[in-house]
Amino acid sequence: MMSYDIRFVENIADIGQLQWDALASNHGPFLRYAFLHALENSESCTADTGWQPLHVVVRDGHDIIALIPGYVKTHSYGEYVFDQGWANAYHQHGMEYYPKWVSAIPFTPRDGFSRAR
Repeated sequence: MMSYDIRFVENIADIGQLQWDALASNHGPFLRYAFLHALENSESCTADTGWQPLHVVVRDGHDIIALIPGYVKTHSYGEYVFDQGWANAYHQHGMEYYPKWVSAIPFTPRDGFSRAR
């Protein structure tokens, strides 16, 4: 039986460029460590901007086998996914829609998982 260790990491620097890029290679510039780290380092992605980093790291023993860029969102701005209708429906029924966790590439409509051309 396989056993994986799944953790959330609040700063991409805690994962490291070599490990991140080893898994993200050939998947376009927006999934690369340099881009995501620049967003965090410039404070474009923070709790104050509504894009609080919370990445998923999956390990098999000591080896990182999967990474998912993730963010805790307090709004839907900048996602290019129009879920304000869902947020409004939740509000109308007295439920909280935010905060929510999303796997997304911040501030770009380009899907970061496509092979670079």
